[in-house]
Amino acid sequence: MKRLLIAVLVCFVIYITSYILLRSLWTHRTADNLRNEMIFPTSAGWLHVLYSPLCLLDEKMSGMSFHIGPHPEPAPQS
Repeated sequence: MKRLLIAVLVCFVIYITSYILLRSLWTHRTADNLRNEMIFPTSAGWLHVLYSPLCLLDEKMSGMSFHIGPHPEPAPQS
């Protein structure tokens, strides 16, 4: 039982650490409203599903938003 608990704890620490690493790599500041957003790549949309519990918690705590794929380019000002 103790080994199982240690294994679960190690997996949880790896999960949290990998989220923090991805958050630091994929966070972008939007030019229009100066908000930080974590943008998951379209080719790896499964990562959004994997980290969605942490994304929801992070969104509640920090106000950061999350989505898959790039932002559409803003319309040119004329």
